[in-house]
Amino acid sequence: MVFIRDFQANRFGIVFSILFLFYFIWMIIVESHGFTQHTLMNMVRTIVFILLASSINDIRQYHKLLKFFTILILISALFGLLIHLFGEPFASLRVLIIDSPYMVYVGKGERIVGFNDKLFTFAYPLAALPLLILTFFRMESKLAYLFLLIIAFLGIIMNGERAPLISTITISFFMIIRWYKLRKGTVLLIIFGFAALYLTRYIINLTELEEHGISRIQETEDYLPRIAKQIAAIIATMRSPFTGGTKSAYNEIFYNWFYYLPTQQPHNHFINIGYRHGIIAWFILVILVFSLLKLIKRTNFMLKKFSNYKILYEGTIAAFISVMFVNLTHNDGLFWGEMASILLLGFLTMPYNYLIGIRILSNASINIRPSGSI
Repeated sequence: MVFIRDFQANRFGIVFSILFLFYFIWMIIVESHGFTQHTLMNMVRTIVFILLASSINDIRQYHKLLKFFTILILISALFGLLIHLFGEPFASLRVLIIDSPYMVYVGKGERIVGFNDKLFTFAYPLAALPLLILTFFRMESKLAYLFLLIIAFLGIIMNGERAPLISTITISFFMIIRWYKLRKGTVLLIIFGFAALYLTRYIINLTELEEHGISRIQETEDYLPRIAKQIAAIIATMRSPFTGGTKSAYNEIFYNWFYYLPTQQPHNHFINIGYRHGIIAWFILVILVFSLLKLIKRTNFMLKKFSNYKILYEGTIAAFISVMFVNLTHNDGLFWGEMASILLLGFLTMPYNYLIGIRILSNASINIRPSGSI
């Protein structure tokens, strides 16, 4: 009975872990450079966390861990703002803390990067931050969360990546309308937006430097080439579907359209996994998506009796969708060890273990009759 209960509670975590394992094995097979230490670390870290997350059977721990995750992102954003405003000693302290060969040095007046190694990688956790703060505000109704929400949007603007700004504004609007009345929700969102923009302009005037997030967000000339890169990658993949597209085919297709060679990958993580590792990787992605939708549907249904935790879970879904939008516009992502994506997937599995345990025990108690009863 205990084994059946544990298997049913953890089955989505087990399914996700097996899918990731298959993907990593297939990636090792088709990659020309073969197995690397970085690949191994991503594989172990992803599978271990998903299994651990899905095995948590206390819904209160889910609440605490998600809040702790939110606080960590917020601290990282605030530290990035300190670097932007003052530079040293915060910039050097970041170098000591990260100690990564991929790290890009960021100083006073530049776009904020927090404790991440590169500017664009900070976009992933930032895409989740406003939605998580909004979720806790809806649950606890503490005014401090409104101030933190403004800081979160300020961090996104000062980071300069456009995808998290688009996704958080769009999804925040939807969640506010869902949780509050239309008029009140619209007013709240407008206030947050203007407050964040005002603070951003104020900070830029303090630093008096040109390199900041708004100039990056206002850039529009690269949209068409980005879309073309994604289409070129899909076409290149179809030419060699089982091993993935070749760089020469990708370059040739793009060059025929724009008469110059593309300098980067397609800027879409989900296209990238097929382009790099073939249609088998896309097939694994499809299974993962359907399994995740099934998990979300079942968890939402069982959370009907837990109104506050249902709000928390809806906020987690919103944050995950926001980060997946960044996956759609950047190269790194869920299958390549991006931590915000993996952590939020793990958070989505956490309540199911607790809820299915309650359901199985409840059904068992109903089926047990007193001795001697007919």
